[in-house]
Amino acid sequence: MVATIDPVASKLVDTLARPSGNITGISTLAQDLNGKRLELLAEVVPRLRRVGILRDVESQNSLIQSKEYEAKARVLKIELQYLDVQGTNPDLESAVLAATKEHHDAIITITQTRTC
Repeated sequence: MVATIDPVASKLVDTLARPSGNITGISTLAQDLNGKRLELLAEVVPRLRRVGILRDVESQNSLIQSKEYEAKARVLKIELQYLDVQGTNPDLESAVLAATKEHHDAIITITQTRTC
């Protein structure tokens, strides 16, 4: 297994300590850094109050990573708004226009690697 998503949250394995079954591999667990990314953004932009999260709603990875941002946003008292796109040719222009209309202080993107 090589996973760019959280293998526990995506239910690939029961736990990292004891994954069960016949599975071995690695996971980057990069989503664990999402809260820290938001915290660093808040330090760089001291008046940060509204952040747009650009994500692919068809991606389980995006939904899992969103939870990390939500937890830290509550602590930092930052309002998140999801700018949802989908498909291989997402409507990014509409998402950015929505963020502009809502006066977001920043936009964070959750990227997704697709396999064909």
